Amino acid sequence: TDVRDGLPTSGSISVEGIEITADSLDDEEQKALSDLGYESLTLSIQMEADWKPDTGALAIDRLTLSGENAGTLNAALRINGLTREVLEQLDAAQDNPEQAMGLMQGLLVESVSLRIENDSIVDRVLENQAKEAGATREVFVEQLTGALPFMLSMLNNAEFQAKIAGAATAFLKDPKSLSASAMPAAPVPFAQILGTAMMAPQSLPDILGVTITANQD
Repeated sequence: TDVRDGLPTSGSISVEGIEITADSLDDEEQKALSDLGYESLTLSIQMEADWKPDTGALAIDRLTLSGENAGTLNAALRINGLTREVLEQLDAAQDNPEQAMGLMQGLLVESVSLRIENDSIVDRVLENQAKEAGATREVFVEQLTGALPFMLSMLNNAEFQAKIAGAATAFLKDPKSLSASAMPAAPVPFAQILGTAMMAPQSLPDILGVTITANQD
């Protein structure tokens, strides 16, 4: 919907009817599809984005991947600092990961959100995993949720661990939707995120203002 100096700065994409059939997959992939009770999957993708090359503000307001009789994945992202110059430098640094990473250090993360809406895919996975474990789905879910505190203990953030465990337990027992978002009080430099992830990962959820909820509209 908008092009400046040869670069698209605003627009949308919509693709429907992407069909994945068993005969297009290898043996292992065919088995995975069959184990979930599918003969084929039909996918669709939608995206809406807006970029201000002068200020570097990028807003992906909607990125949606949907599968019929499976589920929907919704994502959104807002960052600052991705100016035309930075984009050109990143393009030139495609074969130099270290240089590209250095350029990304100056980007600011404003917000990130992710939402999974179940339409049978989670149920199919749980049923299949329970079958492989030789248990009923109810027993398998109880075992899985019971192990969450131990699996999450590595995060070393008791309050955040409790939030994840609560949302995950609610979702696994009644899989409707699971949402996660990062809404920091002020944009966080990518360099700070990387540094914190290496030095004090337990504080990342607090710095980024991460929230996780299950089965909420």
